Amino acid sequence: MTGSRMGVAPPAYRLPDATHVGAVDLQVSDLERSLAYYQQVLGLRVIAREGSRAELGSAGSQHPLLRPHPRLQDLRRRQTRSASSSMSSTIPLS
Repeated sequence: MTGSRMGVAPPAYRLPDATHVGAVDLQVSDLERSLAYYQQVLGLRVIAREGSRAELGSAGSQHPLLRPHPRLQDLRRRQTRSASSSMSSTIPLS
């Protein structure tokens, strides 16, 4: 593919004015750690949060730019761990 111009816009090309970038849905392994990173390092802020889902945006805007959420298998693993630890604390040792 040497010399291919695939992916390169021709000279004077403009996207239509109505073109915009929407929110990005992103699977993360640790939601809390990811939220801390996006807030502290990139300066985004949480604009909505419900359970294991969150929406982050820029200051002064209510439009989400990023929607990080845990992978389904990570949620199941945490729920299983949480349920087994709460059960073990209620089992009498005698």
